[in-house]
Amino acid sequence: MSPKPTPKPNPAPKSTQAPAPKPNAAPTGPLLLFDGHCAFCNGWVRFVLRHERRPELAFVPLQSPLARRLLAPRGIDPQALDSVYLYRDGQLWARSEAALRIAATLRAPWRWLAALRHIPRRWRDAGYDLVGRWRYRLFGRSEYCAARLAGQRHRFLTEIADVEPQN
Repeated sequence: MSPKPTPKPNPAPKSTQAPAPKPNAAPTGPLLLFDGHCAFCNGWVRFVLRHERRPELAFVPLQSPLARRLLAPRGIDPQALDSVYLYRDGQLWARSEAALRIAATLRAPWRWLAALRHIPRRWRDAGYDLVGRWRYRLFGRSEYCAARLAGQRHRFLTEIADVEPQN
């Protein structure tokens, strides 16, 4: 009589949540570049986090080395702090175009704002610039960066090492 085979342990149940990203893993989705010390911009980032359809965006403060690395080769001074940017698939959008493309990633009814892309860009950008000119006066500056949000820190990238795997 042969010995009974040892039963294999049951595998652990698969989690219904996505695993946390590796600390040095490259972001898999688009990057939203924003003024990390603008109270209005930080509020907007928190709004995006609450209303996005799925967590695909990573957030990069314009004051970070990563923002400088992404913007400088394109002739953009990240210290100007006059625009939000969306970087996706090697393309960079600024001002109203970036804001409306970001709106398209949100749940309804907020994603419907993307329909404003049918308005001529120079009109949209004029409105964007008006808000941009008044944002510090109306909402103030903040030493608090949205990157400190508990449970979301892995989605805020500041260093070049955050997007380049270490060898």
